[in-house]
Amino acid sequence: MVNALILAGDKGEDGKPKALLEIKGRFMIEYVIDALRDSGVVDNIYVVGDEILKDKIGHVVDGFIKSNGEMLDNIKYSVKSIGDYERPLLVCTSDIPLIKGDAVRDFVLECSKENLDVGYPIIDKSLNDEKYPDVKRTYVKMKEGIFTGGNIVFLNPNVVERATKRRRSL
Repeated sequence: MVNALILAGDKGEDGKPKALLEIKGRFMIEYVIDALRDSGVVDNIYVVGDEILKDKIGHVVDGFIKSNGEMLDNIKYSVKSIGDYERPLLVCTSDIPLIKGDAVRDFVLECSKENLDVGYPIIDKSLNDEKYPDVKRTYVKMKEGIFTGGNIVFLNPNVVERATKRRRSL
């Protein structure tokens, strides 16, 4: 089992959290929460973001952490706030409403099997275009092909501080 942290600090042009964008009468973040719960591998779900999120969805998650700066700052602060260094932490964004529990489960099981400190899924552009042709994504060309990221990261909480340490320029 892993803990999960949903990053929900992004704001739309109207200044409201994007996580609270409504899709078919539900907040976008609720679809992500459902997928994490349906995965069968997530124990506790935490959300980091503005207080308005706590008011709207705090009752359906296990913890809420007030946003504390930029994304890496929020991840480091959340790891400390959660305080569980025994279980991996699954970090995802709140804007992936199409994610499914089986995809989360497969990703966590694969990362656990490989005993990774950090795992990040990449998806082949052709597969993404086939499944979601109208979804705008950012792609990166690599030797093996063209890929997009999966908006979810498997982390060993014990390496977060060291892995996010900023180096001084030479």
